[in-house]
Amino acid sequence: MVSLPFQLLGNLVAVYRTLALPASSGPPLAARSGPGWYEPEPLIGAPDRMRWLDRSETIHAWNLGTAPEAATIRFTAWSLRQPQRLEIRLDGQLVDTRTIVDLQTVALPVTLTPGRHQLELRALDPPLRPVDLGLGNDPRPLSIGVARVTIGR
Repeated sequence: MVSLPFQLLGNLVAVYRTLALPASSGPPLAARSGPGWYEPEPLIGAPDRMRWLDRSETIHAWNLGTAPEAATIRFTAWSLRQPQRLEIRLDGQLVDTRTIVDLQTVALPVTLTPGRHQLELRALDPPLRPVDLGLGNDPRPLSIGVARVTIGR
């Protein structure tokens, strides 16, 4: 028996058939920013949005299937004016440490068991305030900018 989502519309019922994923695509994977990030802001010169991190922020990742899944979490990162060391942990376990300077793409191969996971990005160097650097009047402590977070196979 297949259960289909439906909606009552007065005396009518609308039934929606969900699209089946091709067998080769595997279970759905998802990623979303967790708490603690600064609000999204425009990414200069691109239609994307970006967020700054101060010290330590999270990205939640989900494997919506029933078996462990190999995946790659990707994001674009850059630092404010000077190199910043970045530590990356998945569910509390260290998976990568790198120095972020200029714009770079970070690609982390991971295996996700079914359910939700927490990817923590932790800047190891003190953040800088744009106002102190003569870069406008922004008083926020900023360390690393992040954009284009994706998860896939």
